[in-house]
Amino acid sequence: MWTRPLARGKLFSQKNEGLHEILIEFIENDLELTTFKLVDPYYLDTIEGLANRVHTIRHKERRFGAGCVDQWRKQRVELRIEADRLLSRFESILAGSDYLFGDTPVYADFALFGIVGNLTYRGFNELGPEQENLKQWYYRLAAFRY
Repeated sequence: MWTRPLARGKLFSQKNEGLHEILIEFIENDLELTTFKLVDPYYLDTIEGLANRVHTIRHKERRFGAGCVDQWRKQRVELRIEADRLLSRFESILAGSDYLFGDTPVYADFALFGIVGNLTYRGFNELGPEQENLKQWYYRLAAFRY
């Protein structure tokens, strides 16, 4: 559960305070829980050394149960459908603005940026053609500087 103290300023504007916190919680819980399951099976295959790989798998299995990584491999199609469904909410928002809450990014943008970056890490997954607003937002945020 998201319980970070809020700082005021550019990243946490008072104008959208309640909605912003709801969105951050959704990004850091619901969306991340689905998307990392699409990345981890590929990433684990790239970890060099059996001991390192086993250590990482053990960490996953302590949290999600024995055989979870193999299950995520088998559920890949269903997980991607769910990830795309969750991401479609942002696609709709970004059709009407440069960032989630207007013309300047806030913390939620950067949280989502991390999730999308993880999802597309090393080309393990790509954003689809139906996610064009999300792609353009991602490139815009990658180039953004305060």
